[in-house]
Amino acid sequence: MKKGHITVYLTLVFTLILSVFLSAFEAVRGNYMKIRAENAVQTAIHSSFAEYHEVLFERYGLLFVDTSYMTAVPDYRKLEERLELYLDYNLMPEKEQTLLFARDWYNVEDYNVSLTNIRLATDDWGDVMRQQAVRYMGNYVGDDWLEEVHSWIKVTEEYDISRETFEEYHQEVLKEQEKCWKENNLLNEEWEIRTGLPSLDLSNTYMEPLFSEIMNYSSTGISTKTFNPMNHASHRWNIQGTGELEEEEFDVLEELLFGEYILQKMGNYRGVREDSKLDYQIEYILFGHAQDSMNLYRMQETLFLFRGAANLTMLLSDSETQKMIETISQLGVLINIPPEFLQAAVNVCWAAAESFDDVKKLMKGEEVLFLKEPKDFSVGLGSVIIGNLVNFTPQSSESEALTVRLKYEDYLRIFLYTQLPVVKVYRCMDMMEADIRLTEGNEEFRMDACADAVSMEVGIHSGYGFFYSLERKYSYF
Repeated sequence: MKKGHITVYLTLVFTLILSVFLSAFEAVRGNYMKIRAENAVQTAIHSSFAEYHEVLFERYGLLFVDTSYMTAVPDYRKLEERLELYLDYNLMPEKEQTLLFARDWYNVEDYNVSLTNIRLATDDWGDVMRQQAVRYMGNYVGDDWLEEVHSWIKVTEEYDISRETFEEYHQEVLKEQEKCWKENNLLNEEWEIRTGLPSLDLSNTYMEPLFSEIMNYSSTGISTKTFNPMNHASHRWNIQGTGELEEEEFDVLEELLFGEYILQKMGNYRGVREDSKLDYQIEYILFGHAQDSMNLYRMQETLFLFRGAANLTMLLSDSETQKMIETISQLGVLINIPPEFLQAAVNVCWAAAESFDDVKKLMKGEEVLFLKEPKDFSVGLGSVIIGNLVNFTPQSSESEALTVRLKYEDYLRIFLYTQLPVVKVYRCMDMMEADIRLTEGNEEFRMDACADAVSMEVGIHSGYGFFYSLERKYSYF
């Protein structure tokens, strides 16, 4: 009897112990399954985002996943498929095992991935791409250099130096000129002979000769490359993601950094990049023409008018020079021309003549003083009055320690800063797309197919009755 009692007792105790053990075993299985699911999801995310677009990274330093996967059809569901593929490798390893009796002790029966948000390069009017470019450039450019560039821009704002300033002054002078023509029954040629000044038609007097001269001295000639912008980011309808950046106020330093990024990654007249759809890429970003030569002409025109505004500002602010011009202008009474108008015409012609010389130097790669006093102009007043502007005799040499000297690339920095941010970003993406499409396998590349951040929901079901739902976010930055 005692033996029987002990046997029943041990049986009952063993049953309790076994139930506790099995419960503990099941709890361990469940907890480990949860850890395994989290690790599998994290591994799948890292593996998918490790497949960033290599050409985009190598050439432009940007990290994006191409959701078209080198096809003509961008689709974020392809990224879901890649995530599911890597989940499959980690959640169902028995598919890859060839050992006899190998089995999955966690019995994952099903899983699914659903992207709830995705952020594309073109989202927020291209600000997603721009933010990456700014972060990238922040590693290469120091604050001192940015402050120096910003100081140039502050000078332009303080002195109101812009192409619009010179154009407005020029238009006012033209109106007075027409008035004088009508009052004196003069033609354009008669006006030039009577006043001794060159024509106020700046395009024929300066712009066309300037462009022709550039073509003559350029050893490689002017590029005539073209491309069709209609199938690029700035002209087509772009796919929109669902992830957004936080709204930020305009940041001067960020705009300067993005300008430096463009200077480093894009070609221009003074520094052409190999294997590019256009040679003058930065000029395209500024002016948007489909042909290199047109963009270069617009750049030359903008430089001419900008330098004209700078030279005109310095002329008008120099009291001694204005007294001298005023004295000469009094002679206009003898030919029935108002002295005030003649003084304004002399200022325009002199500023334009000096600008003509400035642009020639800049296009050759030389540096030009940003702000220079009239006594340091290369073109003397006498050359302006007698109309000898192409083969003029330089006047006195420049004074030392006046202002900073800027070269062609420095003016690109200034003009990029003043360009509309949205236009600048989208045209930059145009050039990225055009150049990447020249590489093998990327003929259909689109920036609006490129993602740098996602959020997702993952559901995993086990045959043992466990179900796990995970929410994850991931971004390169």
